[in-house]
This record gives sequence, structure tokens and C-alpha cells, in this order.
Amino acid sequence: MNYPTEILPNNNRKLISCDIQSHFLIRSTPTSVSSDLIDEVTGDIKQKTICSPAENITDLSTSLLGVFTLDHNKIELTKESRVRLGSYCAPDAEVAVPIYEIDFYIDENKGFWTILIEKVLNESVSYTFGDKPGVIFTATCSIVHTPTFWNYWHFSIKWYLNDYKCYLDEIQDDKLNKKISRRLSGEARAMIAKFAKIIEPDYQELLADCYTK
Repeated sequence: MNYPTEILPNNNRKLISCDIQSHFLIRSTPTSVSSDLIDEVTGDIKQKTICSPAENITDLSTSLLGVFTLDHNKIELTKESRVRLGSYCAPDAEVAVPIYEIDFYIDENKGFWTILIEKVLNESVSYTFGDKPGVIFTATCSIVHTPTFWNYWHFSIKWYLNDYKCYLDEIQDDKLNKKISRRLSGEARAMIAKFAKIIEPDYQELLADCYTK
């Protein structure tokens, strides 16, 4: 099986430079069984469907739908290649084409959720401590283009901490990072789950000028 080279970085690509709010992000789930993904009582997507473990919300991997399709979402990196190919890279990096069954395989059992970017971009969540007054911190949702060696269309959902003036994943103090991640995870996952869907949306491709040099 040949790897879809249209989703790889190449020397003619740049970081996406246009407004993407009307486009959709997609993230894979380990299963496509709807009862595992949706709360049958409320009809809402479960928080663990958004990500599990909860701390993954710190830097949540997604892909931009368009050139990247639902079929591409079934690609799974092998254990041996995950760190190497899953690392961030420049959009115009020279990359070797991944090899089937050595670097990747197709997981037909995967499911997905999608979300319209404008629903969550710049939305804020706040954390308070029990019934005590006052907000401990506020985090703003950011969508960041973070190409990887296997996927130029990779985007990260990140959280900008207004009080610390940086993204959560940039906090070097492990204890503080874990503390904030743990407290943020519930509100952040709930906010995303409110808008996420497990049906294929009507999506469109970006104009080529947005991502080619």
C-alpha cells in the first residue's frame, strides 16, 4: 500500500496563512461504536471520547479536513515509528515516504469526531476551587498549525493561559503544569464535547494559496 503523499510536508509548502474558522478539525477515536463514544442518556459525546487520558487536552492532536480526509484518519503509526514520524517539523521539511507495515498500517476500527473551528477558537474556560469565590485561572482555546513528519495537516488544540502569558504546554514546572492540566481538563473537554460531532461534515478544501509557497 502506498502512503498518501498529499498529506506529507514538502518543499513547496508553508505554514497555513489564511483564516480557517469555517473549516473542520478531525480527531481519531479508538473505536467507531457509537455507544462507546456517546452518552446514551444525554446524547452528548463523552468527555473521554474527546481525549483519554484527560491530560492529553494540554496539546490535543487533530487534523484539518480537506486534503486530509476520513480515509487518512485511519492511518496508524507503528510503535517503532510513532516518536520519529509524530514529531513536529517544518512545513517544507524533506521527509521520506512512510512504508506500509514498517512505519504505518490502516486501522479500520478507528472512529472519529469533528468540530467546526469557529465554535471553539478563542473560547475561554475558567477554573475555580469548589465554592470559593474567584477564578484561579482562565485558559483560551487556540488552534495552532503544527505539521508533523507524517502529516502536514496536523493541528494542535492548545490553551493559552492569560495569567501566565504562555501556552499550558510551555510551562516548564512539571508540578504546576500537571496541576493546571488536571484542573483544566474537565472544563476544556466539556467545552469541546458540546460542539463535536461523530458524523462526517460538509467540508471543503483550503485554497492552494493558503499553504503553498
